[in-house]
Amino acid sequence: MEARDRDAIVELLSTSDPWLTLGFTRADWLAAFDPVLLDREVYVADVGGLAAGIAVVRPSYMLGDYLNLLAVAAGERGRGLGRLLIEHVEQVAFARAKNLFICVSDFNRAARAFYARLGYEEVGVLRDLIVAGRSEILLRKTIGPFRQ
Repeated sequence: MEARDRDAIVELLSTSDPWLTLGFTRADWLAAFDPVLLDREVYVADVGGLAAGIAVVRPSYMLGDYLNLLAVAAGERGRGLGRLLIEHVEQVAFARAKNLFICVSDFNRAARAFYARLGYEEVGVLRDLIVAGRSEILLRKTIGPFRQ
């Protein structure tokens, strides 16, 4: 991610679900990306010179990596951009670890189906993690146990 991508990414995140439903605001996203997440790996998908998707990864999480955020601009959804981002993240993550974890909001049926198609399994429920009455579902994809 480069500084020039920030405004497009903030716009993408501040105008779409699940973040709207979870109460995230433009100010939250501006703060999150100021400075650009130095302690995370950030990948931006560029379409026609504009940032149209983002994946944010936290390395070294529970014997694997954790995908903090995956988002695709509304006009680019359904065209394979999310799949390309997640495939890139998996390639990087599985080169160094055996697991990749993701949380998805319980009400985000499209995302849950997307991750299921890619081989992620639900491994836990985190009730009231972000807002009351909503749960985050912890997902995991693995290429094997930590020790063989």
